[in-house]
Amino acid sequence: MNKDDINNIRWNITPEKESIPGLILLSKELGEALNRMRNDINSSGLRKFYERLESIEEDYRLMKDFIKRGFDDPKREEVYNSLLKRLYHLHCDVMITRRKQNTTGFNYYSPFNVAAMPLDDIRQRLESFVQDTALLSLDPSATNSEKKKTIYAEHHELTTALFYHLMTDTHWNEETQKFYQELLLSPTIDSIDAQLLVGALLLALLLAFDARKFATLLYLYQYATDPQVKQRALVGWALTLPKIEITLYPNLAEQLHKTVSSQAVQRELLELQYQIVYCINAEKAMQEIHRDILPTMMRGQNIVLGTETEEQKLQDILNPDAEERAMEELEKSYMRMMDMQQKGVDVYFGGFSQMKRFPFFNRASNWFVPYYPEHPELKPLEGLDETCLEQNIFAHSSFCNSDKYSLELAMAMIANQIPAELKNAINANGIEIQGDMDVDKSNPAYIRRMYLQDLYRFFCLNNMKEEFVNPFRGGGIVMRGLFFGNQLLAQVGLSSQFVTFGKFLYKRGLWQLLQLFTSIYELDTTLTSNEWLYFRAVAAMQTGNYGEAKKHFAELMNRLPEDDKVAHGYVETCIRSHDFVQAEQVLERLQGKGNISPEQELFLAKCFAHAGKAEKATELLFKLNYEHPDNMEVKRQLALTQLQEGRAETAIDLLNGIVYNNNEVDAKDMLYLAAAHWLGNNTQKAIELFVNFLRKTGEKPSHTHSGIDEMLHLLDAMSEKYERSAIDIRILTDIVADEMEVNNSPNINND
Repeated sequence: MNKDDINNIRWNITPEKESIPGLILLSKELGEALNRMRNDINSSGLRKFYERLESIEEDYRLMKDFIKRGFDDPKREEVYNSLLKRLYHLHCDVMITRRKQNTTGFNYYSPFNVAAMPLDDIRQRLESFVQDTALLSLDPSATNSEKKKTIYAEHHELTTALFYHLMTDTHWNEETQKFYQELLLSPTIDSIDAQLLVGALLLALLLAFDARKFATLLYLYQYATDPQVKQRALVGWALTLPKIEITLYPNLAEQLHKTVSSQAVQRELLELQYQIVYCINAEKAMQEIHRDILPTMMRGQNIVLGTETEEQKLQDILNPDAEERAMEELEKSYMRMMDMQQKGVDVYFGGFSQMKRFPFFNRASNWFVPYYPEHPELKPLEGLDETCLEQNIFAHSSFCNSDKYSLELAMAMIANQIPAELKNAINANGIEIQGDMDVDKSNPAYIRRMYLQDLYRFFCLNNMKEEFVNPFRGGGIVMRGLFFGNQLLAQVGLSSQFVTFGKFLYKRGLWQLLQLFTSIYELDTTLTSNEWLYFRAVAAMQTGNYGEAKKHFAELMNRLPEDDKVAHGYVETCIRSHDFVQAEQVLERLQGKGNISPEQELFLAKCFAHAGKAEKATELLFKLNYEHPDNMEVKRQLALTQLQEGRAETAIDLLNGIVYNNNEVDAKDMLYLAAAHWLGNNTQKAIELFVNFLRKTGEKPSHTHSGIDEMLHLLDAMSEKYERSAIDIRILTDIVADEMEVNNSPNINND
């Protein structure tokens, strides 16, 4: 892809033009951006950045002077863009430094000054830890146990400090990039360390985009042999894809294009997007679990196998299939839970969310470090072997790392209260996680799912959650979580997967996400398939944007005039927007083909009535009333049609059947019945019903006149047919108002 391809992308989210990023990335106003940058540095007091700012200013001054003297510089655009890039880096570094100064959670005070430590020293220390722990396994003595604690504690200090350093580090140079690419791929450092640092790079990129850090994640994804590191890198760069910043880094766009050109990578990205969507809908899933699944499971706990009580024997006689049905329901609930879990739904979030209040989770790094029983901040488990806990429970469960830590921390609090029999069972592998699934934990999809669950907990529960864009909630979904919505992916060859993802959202009824996703690519001329347009139409309709939905459905009907699915979609939009005129012709065509639902036929009758085709409306409504005698909406519409045609008595019979003989009574039904009695010359009954209607709708006596505006409108339309004048209507309104005042008078006993 070339530079023009990048510059022509219509980004859905861009910085404000007046901001420093806007001046640099959008308008490319270097002079004004430099002025603003100087003011920003002055206001923040970060004088250490003056030298870098002055260097950019001086280079720009020399460039202007060169041009001013009439020299032609063929590389002036290239030089200008390089100055923009340097200024953007400076802006990001100032912003990060300022946030670090003002946010406690961004700092970790350690004896290891990682920022000043030579890179080779960092490598040597990480490699030494692997060697030291290998030697520990050769000596099981008590002295060795103390030495082990010291080694792990010192290493924990180092990796934690390194995590915080990487999370808030300024822009990398080429040397730093190369170092971490080699380090994180090296088999001589511990995999846990590599995974932890990859997590730090994700947070760093969420704070400020750095092309070299992003390129590092891309590199790790391409070349890592450790599946844990590889999948963390994939999640990292997918959630931090650059947007308009890419205009400064055309080479990075090319690197991204090469990465995603592989069909295998595209499939993995698609699967990742599916998994993120399941995370986004975690709360909805938890509601389903608590509403539908857990109650069944709880009831299932009451199923007793073995000797029956007398009460159970009686129940077996009265309801012989009850226990079998209960077992079937319990099995279905377990299977539903396991299916949700396998797809990526976070079924444990609700249960573990309250456990994230331990001080252990005040430190950002602990949300990203893979579980290991030697973690120095874990407390001893009285009577329990931590190694057995890992081997006998965690190894047979689908807990993410942060949940493993939560469980062990909770157990440590009550270790002295755990019965000896349970401790023995845990130590002896006698505990099974009921309902958990047996999965291949080396599978990339499983690894991603566990990591995503850790991320979901971090971004939703940690005490620093306000400092980062949350990819799973709010505006963060558009910015990060719905990464398929990044227009850069369309430019680098991923658009072939967009329809597949749209189908995924459509099938699951995730209309808001579908609307967001399709609207992002509204101006993308490459996405012109009928299926894509159908997704756009349905998403617009389901989210209440009926005008846009009708426009898309109309276009589809031009393309596919015989497609009934499209016609039904168009009609559904008309029904929801009460558009009688546009729907009539389409509905008549569907009716002629015998492909029309009762709801659509009812709407067609309303279309006829609206167009003054009373005879056709009446004929169709009588047919529907015969075929669906219990449908109150049909009766209601038929009654109104009869009333409009001057058949008040027929309307009264139909409305009586609604008002007095069923539970679907609407306040308007009483209004229509009152109008029917009045138009049929039964004034006393009409007044009684009008008063009841106003009371049911909660109107105060003083608001009576305004409360019967709808009645007036209805009667106005029929007055000529029933020989009722506007004066008749006004008199009736006053009588009803009088009755309301009388019935609500404090001198009247209404008991």
